Amino acid sequence: MKIILTVLVLLVYFGSMAYAEKFFIEDPSLKPVPQNAVKTILANEKDPDLKKCEFIGKPMNLSKTGEEKSQVLIVTTDHGCGCGNGLCTIWLLQPKGDLYSVLLSDGGYSMTIVKQNNRKTPDIKFEASTAGWLQESLWKFDGKRYKRMKLETR
Repeated sequence: MKIILTVLVLLVYFGSMAYAEKFFIEDPSLKPVPQNAVKTILANEKDPDLKKCEFIGKPMNLSKTGEEKSQVLIVTTDHGCGCGNGLCTIWLLQPKGDLYSVLLSDGGYSMTIVKQNNRKTPDIKFEASTAGWLQESLWKFDGKRYKRMKLETR
């Protein structure tokens, strides 16, 4: 009986926790993104050097259930184009038919979609580091858009 009770408690505890999906800027599975996605990024960015860059990415899902409406395109530049030391821009694009809109962008080496079982919209975490430096930022959805809630540099 104790074993059954222990298993049930563990299932409830771990079932309510978050799980995450990671995106890395050097992931070999990243592919060129649609030209409409590139146009959206370039229209929202001020850096003219980005026009020389190739953009790569992959689709990811913001929901736990895999709903098509929560599909986003995660994008970065190929070969570190326009990137700094350990910090590259990562964009989350929301597809709308053949067009895209920018949900958010931030700098990092990796991005984590933190999916909470008790919330519909996940938190987004960006991370970058070098031998002597670390930066983390946390973004939360406020019901209308993503807002940066924390930026920590060590």
